[in-house]
Amino acid sequence: MSAYKELLPENVSFREFVANKLWTFTEADAGTAVNVRTARQVTGSWYYESVDGKISGSVIPQRTLYDSIKHLYYNRTNIVEYTSSNPYRPTSNMSVDGSRVGSGDFTTGSALVTRIYEPFNNFGPNGGNTYKKLYDRAVVISVPQERFGDTIKPGSVHVEQVSSSYLANPFTASFTLYDDGFGNLYDNVFSASFSANKTSFTVGNVFYEHGNIVITSTGSATQPYQYFGTGSSSYIVEFRATQKIYEMEAYCTAKAGEFNMPMNPSARVSRSLESYDPLGFVSSSEFCSYVTTIGLYDNELNLLMVGKTAQPIKNDPDLAITFVVRLDL
Repeated sequence: MSAYKELLPENVSFREFVANKLWTFTEADAGTAVNVRTARQVTGSWYYESVDGKISGSVIPQRTLYDSIKHLYYNRTNIVEYTSSNPYRPTSNMSVDGSRVGSGDFTTGSALVTRIYEPFNNFGPNGGNTYKKLYDRAVVISVPQERFGDTIKPGSVHVEQVSSSYLANPFTASFTLYDDGFGNLYDNVFSASFSANKTSFTVGNVFYEHGNIVITSTGSATQPYQYFGTGSSSYIVEFRATQKIYEMEAYCTAKAGEFNMPMNPSARVSRSLESYDPLGFVSSSEFCSYVTTIGLYDNELNLLMVGKTAQPIKNDPDLAITFVVRLDL
C-alpha cells in the first residue's frame, strides 16, 4: 500500500485567532524592551540657548519628539458647529477650558454659528471616547513593535512609579496609572472621579496600534506624572500584547486498510524501505501499525511540514482514522 494519499482542497481550512501575552518591564529594561523619553515644546521657560544663540543640543531631541507626538496624535480635533436653531447649541461655557479647547462665532446668512473644537475625537477605533489634550511637556513610553505585536490590548495598561524618596523629591511621588480601554490614562487614586469626569481626570493617552503611552498632565497637583522615569525612582510598565495568528488545519483520513504497512526498515526483509517484502509477523492478521508521524507534501513530493503525535496511535485495519494537523502561519 502506498505511503502517500492526495489531500483534497475540502480537507484543508484556514482560520485566524488572537493571542495575548502579558509583558512587564521595569527601569532595568529601559533602552531595550521599553523606552521612556521626555518631550518638551521648547518655548517660554523650556527654551534653552547656547552661547552662540542656538538651541542647545540636549533640547533638540525633546522638541523633535514633542512635535512628532503632537502631529501624530494631538493636532486633530473634532470640529462641531452649532447654529442658533440647533436645540443642542450650548448656552454657556464657550471659553477655553477642560472641555472646550477653542471656539469662535461667525455669521452665515442670518444664523449665528458657533464653531467649537472638541478634544474628544470621533475618529479611530475609540470613536468619541478618547479625550486628548497636550500641554507643553509630556512623557512618552514607547514599546517596540516586536513586544506589543499587532496592538496593545485595550484596558491592559498598568504604569506604576514606585518611589522611596518622596520627602527628598516630591516630583518622584508614587502613583499608579491605568487605561480605561478607550485610550485614556487615569490615576487609580482618582478612579471614581475619572468615571464621572474624563475631561478633568485624564492624565494621558495610550495609542494601542503604535505601542505609545503618553503621559500629558501638568500642573502643580499632577507634576509627579511628568517626572516618570527620571531620578532614582523605579517603575513598572505592564500591558498585554495582541497578536493575530493564522492557522492552517488539514484533515488527514486513512480509510480502513490504508497505511497499514509500517515505514520502519526493521519490518522489511532486507531492512530497507526500498524493499516491499515485509517480515512474516507484518503479514499476520493480528498485526496493526502505529502512527507516530504525518508528513504533508507538495505535488512534487517535496516535504513541506511534519506533524508528530503525542504518542503512537494504533491504526486498526478495520477502522477509518482521521488526524488533524495544524500549522501556525
